Amino acid sequence: MKKDNTENDIFAWVEWFNELAKNIGKKNQDTLSVSINKAIENKEQSIIEFEAYDPFSFFYYLAQKNTTNQRKLFFQEVDRVFNINSPLPDFNDGDCWMFPTPLPNAIVLYQLKDKYDPDLLWRFFQQIISIKNFDELETKAKDEEFINNFEKVLNLTNVGVPKLTQTLFLINSNIFLPIEKVLKPIANKLEGSNVNAEKNIKQLQKNIEQNGFLEYLKIMQKIRALFPDKKLYEINYHLWRREKDMEQEFKQWLRMQTTQKGSLFSEAQVKNLCKDLRKTIPSWDNVSDGNLFGIVDTKVINKLYVRCSSGGDLKQLCKDTGNNSPSNALKRYEEFLSKKSSNQGSKKMSNELKEKIKLLKYKKQIILQGSPGTGKTRLAKEIAYCLITGDTLSDNDNERQEQLNILMQSNQKSINKTNAIFETYLEKLLIIPTISGRSSFTITEIMPKYIGVKLSSGKLRRIVKNKILDKLNNKKKEKKWKLNGGLSSYEVGIAKHIFDAQSKVNLSPNSKGTEMTILKNLITNLEENKTATPENMPLNLEQYKLIQFHPAYTYEDFVRGIVAETDDNGNISYEVKNKILVEMAENAISDSDSSFVLIIDEINRANLSSVLGELIYALEYRGEAVESMYEYKGNRDITLPKNLYIIGTMNTADRSVGHIDYAIRRRFAFVNVNTDEDVIPNNAKPLFEKVKTLFSNLSDEFDEDDVMIGHSYFLRKDLALALEYEIKPILQEYRKDGVLVDREDTLKDKIKALTI
Repeated sequence: MKKDNTENDIFAWVEWFNELAKNIGKKNQDTLSVSINKAIENKEQSIIEFEAYDPFSFFYYLAQKNTTNQRKLFFQEVDRVFNINSPLPDFNDGDCWMFPTPLPNAIVLYQLKDKYDPDLLWRFFQQIISIKNFDELETKAKDEEFINNFEKVLNLTNVGVPKLTQTLFLINSNIFLPIEKVLKPIANKLEGSNVNAEKNIKQLQKNIEQNGFLEYLKIMQKIRALFPDKKLYEINYHLWRREKDMEQEFKQWLRMQTTQKGSLFSEAQVKNLCKDLRKTIPSWDNVSDGNLFGIVDTKVINKLYVRCSSGGDLKQLCKDTGNNSPSNALKRYEEFLSKKSSNQGSKKMSNELKEKIKLLKYKKQIILQGSPGTGKTRLAKEIAYCLITGDTLSDNDNERQEQLNILMQSNQKSINKTNAIFETYLEKLLIIPTISGRSSFTITEIMPKYIGVKLSSGKLRRIVKNKILDKLNNKKKEKKWKLNGGLSSYEVGIAKHIFDAQSKVNLSPNSKGTEMTILKNLITNLEENKTATPENMPLNLEQYKLIQFHPAYTYEDFVRGIVAETDDNGNISYEVKNKILVEMAENAISDSDSSFVLIIDEINRANLSSVLGELIYALEYRGEAVESMYEYKGNRDITLPKNLYIIGTMNTADRSVGHIDYAIRRRFAFVNVNTDEDVIPNNAKPLFEKVKTLFSNLSDEFDEDDVMIGHSYFLRKDLALALEYEIKPILQEYRKDGVLVDREDTLKDKIKALTI
């Protein structure tokens, strides 16, 4: 059955090409020719007329179709003829086609008219598709037949390194990567040289031509070492996007900076600075393709800045070639790269987080398990935040928040400049996502009437009065307000709360109360330069709850139970009440287009079988009613909908509570959340290493990942206090409980002696 691509997966092409390769692998030259003829019947005949019925020519020929119309025409037909179940990439999204696309005039064939060796190409193809992972590829370093076939195919006329590696990448993007211009951002590191990046790529290709597969494998190993947590097709996408995104990010950043005169950069200035970085002098060292946006090393940019400044050897050359002021552009670009580097990872949606969200969507309930301080609860909040808001927590959001912070800090002396911040930044960059398919609005247009932020532009006030308020207040014409997109910053949070309020209450421009308080708090956070995070960005309370289990927690506390009510006269009555789980389930049922998340902290501290009761069945069979022991309003049925997600956290070092039984365990997916040494700052790493050394005394009954003190303890601002009142007490408890074995009777003193 054909799968769909409803989530618009940018890597859908990987699975599609992989399945195509497997299906072709089941054929031979004769049967492939029949399929190719069917797929391109009445279309271009470049393969047919040469009878090029080998997989390599066909893959390269297919990738050459690089317009939307060509892709629809050819890929859909190939999809049908080869009976591929994997979803096709989205034809209208360029990011879904991030694989090598040869130019229209490129020679796609792996042959000449009178010189064609299909047997060689088929043998090598079968060897390629039999490789399951990169570890197996590395074993080919001792396979003489494979090495010889690689060299023979590489040496075919009109093939060469770029074409061969591009085709290998298309056939199996999990274990191959093209050696071509996409590697520009890392070419200098791969070649170990600081010459022009294009020259380094050519040198890499030349090395492969001379030394064959072994050289290619060595380069691949270097690339994987640079990106240890990424798959090869993800590396390809990351490198392709880097240069393109860098210029856009730099432009956004420039627009938020002030000139020496204290005014914001004009569009003309932004354009000229970017032009100087794009149209540089080809003879400069490290300049790739005459475009500095391919370079992200601040040291390289700084060296160029010195050479282009007064007294530098490139100063006169700049004037002679018509560059406006490259030294100024280089200085700004270096500053931008420094800011970007310092902000990396502050709120990044990693591939690991995406995988956890994907797992939760599939399983509906997961338990994050790990030792104390590994960030389980924080991670649960991040997952909830992403599910509810649709926010991808992208690097761009971090950069936008950083831009705003810089701008706010540089203009706090003048209220007029502060107003300019709101007008310029919010108006141009923070457009509220489209609502129900209608036109978008800016925050600046909405804020004045709701929060009393005064803007200097009378035009914006008129827009608010004549257009926005009418649109917002006319909720009767809309069945439901729905944001397409998520909360990426406080500013969009302001808009969302306005919209949420409008979906429930028709607020007048002067309304006071809870909603207005929330909005004003958001503005305060914005003005104080706080970074928007899942912890301090308010979510709709109907969609998000966090509770903590304890040993006394019962079914009546969690699902449904009898509650004693006392009236004004002191009379007591008993009523059945729905509790948090059923309340959230009913809210989720009434709003099936939204996601609802219940976080249960310390989930293993309660007797889960007792707390859940018959709901154990409902966890697995979403959408099916189960009968409760209590009747509520004449009905005993309880249903858990598919859009209600449950995230539990479990401290694996806590042995004072019972284990989760198998019936519960098989209904949850368990995700390990271990200590992440990479996030520990340099000033805390010596202490962490000392603490880690103590775990050489670990009892054989324990796994180190289950008890190792988590990284969050080493991220504290006051590390000395954290050591004395958090880290040491945990270690001493471990010693007393036998987690850490005091073999030499010195462990107590070693813990006590720990210092920063």
